[in-house]
Amino acid sequence: MILGIFMCYFDIIHLIAARIDFIMKINNYKLIGKTILLFIIIVMMPKNIWAQKQGLAAIDSMNNLLKPSQKPDTAQVKIIYRIAAAYRNIDTDSSLKYTKTGLENAQKIGWKKGISAFYDMLGSIHSSQSEYDKALFYYNKSLKIIYEIDYPRGEASCLINIAVVYENIGKRTEALSNYFKALKITQKINYDPYTALIYGNIANIYITQKNHKLALDYAFKSYETYKKIKDGHGIAQSGYIIATVYFSNNELKSASSFALKSLTIFRELDEKVGQANVLGLLAVINDEDKDKKLTYLFQSQKLHNETNPNSSSSITNTGNIGGTYADIYINKTKDKFKKNNEIPNDYDSIYNRAIFYLTKAVNTSKEAGEQDNISYFSDNLATLQEHKGDYKNALINLKISKKIDDSLYSQESKNQIATLEAQFAFQKKEDQYKQQQELAKVRTQQIYLFAGLAIVLISSILLYLLNRSNIKQLRLKNQILRKEAEEQTKELLHQSRLLESELKAIRSQMNPHFIFNVLNSIESYIMDNDKRTAARLVQKFASLSRLILENSTKSLVTAAKEWKALTLYTELEAMRYNHVFSFNFIVDEQLQLKTLLLPPMLIQPLIENAILHGLIEENKPDAHLEVQLKSTVSGICITVTDNGLGIHKPKMVKEKFDSVKEKSIGIESIRERIEIINQQYHTTTASFTIGPGKDDVGTVAIVCLPVYYNNDIIVKN
Repeated sequence: MILGIFMCYFDIIHLIAARIDFIMKINNYKLIGKTILLFIIIVMMPKNIWAQKQGLAAIDSMNNLLKPSQKPDTAQVKIIYRIAAAYRNIDTDSSLKYTKTGLENAQKIGWKKGISAFYDMLGSIHSSQSEYDKALFYYNKSLKIIYEIDYPRGEASCLINIAVVYENIGKRTEALSNYFKALKITQKINYDPYTALIYGNIANIYITQKNHKLALDYAFKSYETYKKIKDGHGIAQSGYIIATVYFSNNELKSASSFALKSLTIFRELDEKVGQANVLGLLAVINDEDKDKKLTYLFQSQKLHNETNPNSSSSITNTGNIGGTYADIYINKTKDKFKKNNEIPNDYDSIYNRAIFYLTKAVNTSKEAGEQDNISYFSDNLATLQEHKGDYKNALINLKISKKIDDSLYSQESKNQIATLEAQFAFQKKEDQYKQQQELAKVRTQQIYLFAGLAIVLISSILLYLLNRSNIKQLRLKNQILRKEAEEQTKELLHQSRLLESELKAIRSQMNPHFIFNVLNSIESYIMDNDKRTAARLVQKFASLSRLILENSTKSLVTAAKEWKALTLYTELEAMRYNHVFSFNFIVDEQLQLKTLLLPPMLIQPLIENAILHGLIEENKPDAHLEVQLKSTVSGICITVTDNGLGIHKPKMVKEKFDSVKEKSIGIESIRERIEIINQQYHTTTASFTIGPGKDDVGTVAIVCLPVYYNNDIIVKN
């Protein structure tokens, strides 16, 4: 899809020049310089004979590939399209001819993408000839087909071209609307070359509107996007725009920095027009240093002479050289600068150079038909000659300037005449106006009265609404404070329940019966002179007591410590009952006990009940206890299994549970702590179940918990 004037054949933004506007103040012989920035939106690069020859050679080569006798197909249509595109910047009539032929062939074979492309080409041709209504007509036809075939990049391209047309006819609001539509598409499809281009064009519109803040914002977006895709020309051109905006804001240091960066890139790419424009900008940035300014202007002029010496920017640059010499001559500032070839030692030579370059700018402007430049530099000549005392030539040049100004600004003169006529008509009606003046005063007083009443009424309504709003805010604040108080109360109750539950667990774990029995066992071993067993029992009991006391101070402890406490407790009970039951502890290999956290003193009551009310009650030779910790889908589960007296033994059921109720509050404590955990973490992962074992043999108690790591809960899905 052709982008019309937005493809590589064109510059993205081309700054014509910066010119110095000289205003003579006779009284103090000062010349004030005012910098004027002129912008043109998307100007074509200058063409030269070599480029045209290259284009014609390419066209001849493509023409040889065409086969008129062959039935049209997409391959032939593509060749015709390339020929039309090649003629686009060489011969508009030939381009139009091939475009129409290609369109007919694309329509014959029903190739919608080709039809859209040729409509786009027609829009581009008419746009270049300033036939903007036709351009919009064909661009919209192209866009309609693009919507049908769902071609986002083509849609963005067409919207850009439409935006350019609106920009050319001064409808900047419509232009921005289409640019932003295109930008949304290019961002969605991640096509950075178009995105960077759009950013630059949006920046250019904001520059013409003198909205420098937005211009700088979008210029930087263009700059960064070009850097991302490593497009040297785009980086240099967008950097040039940024420098221009900084210069407009009088931020000369930043302007100079970006201009020098752009100049370096243009030199690496050997783009002379870009170099010339940047050098011209650097010249006006360094207006205070005439020596440096002239150096930049002469470098710029050399490049303009090599590319297109009759261009508007070249003419302006020549005039700026003359204007700079005129400024030095009029203000007598030659001694402020270094002695070099650019600034002569005597004022007569400086005057002659000023006359030479200003005259050259005027003459070249006449050849190019640049009326504005003729007027501008003729006025500068008149100012300089008047200061020199050459009143004859000063008058001639002043008349030339004023004559062109009168022509260029005739509409302004018409407006002034219309104003005078209106004033004359007003004078005729002055008497009638005086008669009505008193009535007008009365009406004015009425207006003031009604306005005052309206203000009072509106103020009253506003005060009422404000007070109402304040009351609502106070009510809302009170509601929030009340809710916070309720939440704090709930939290305190929760903490109280948690502490009470943990205290119950401590009591359950360190009940007097257990301590008494352990000490009795130790005494028995001592009496039996089994010192080694007694020592082991003392060590295990001491270790268990220390772990219980350490763990009791925390809400969560490492699984390694809790597991060790459970193991010590079971070993002590086994030793007390002369190892009438066996036991083993199993841990899932996936779990890391050193980092996993568990609520302390939660499982011990289950082991106690399994031993005291299951394994010991029924004297079985194979009595066994198993404690298993494993990972599950929703968290972890701790299973306590025994093969002792089952909970459904008719004779023992009531006795067993009565015993549990009388001797241990552990089961009730477990249920309470499970409920607190679920409330605290807003989950249902924590649970406790107890039931008969396999084939009604023994009992299985299961406690499931969320996974805790570093005091954080992780609930698996």
